[in-house]
Amino acid sequence: MSEGGLHVRVEEGSGSPLVLLHGWSCHGGFFRPQLEALSGEVRLLVPDLPGHGETGSRLPLTIEAAADAVGELIDSRGLSGVTLCGWSMGAHVAYSYAERHGTKRLRQIVAIDMSPKVLNAPDWPNGSLGGLDAKRNVHVLEAMVPDWPKLAPKVAERHLCPRACP
Repeated sequence: MSEGGLHVRVEEGSGSPLVLLHGWSCHGGFFRPQLEALSGEVRLLVPDLPGHGETGSRLPLTIEAAADAVGELIDSRGLSGVTLCGWSMGAHVAYSYAERHGTKRLRQIVAIDMSPKVLNAPDWPNGSLGGLDAKRNVHVLEAMVPDWPKLAPKVAERHLCPRACP
């Protein structure tokens, strides 16, 4: 099903709404075990975020566009008391949703494997492991962008199936 430009998997249940937001290089199907385990227990909405899965490139490829599309999904269904559960990049989408749309429709945000601020700084040592700061991040991005088509599969393999990736 498509709502607000997002492809969305929906499991109608009787409990509070739970929106599961996947990480970079994945899609909502990543949460299939959770969909099966929670079927009938909660109202589950699992979108494919922009640039991923069935949503593809129908929406701008930004965290903000993803947050706005999630906002449209929540609004169009008249949801309240929503738990936004974001894994990795999905957590950034949840943070951006709260920043852009407020928290009046939210019960809570659950962030899995993502700091609210990625870059380390003198006043924030809790960002990325390995001491990624603003200066080092510039070098990382300069190296990533030109070779993105080659790099993306390697990063996905390293993060998602480091031992035996098919």
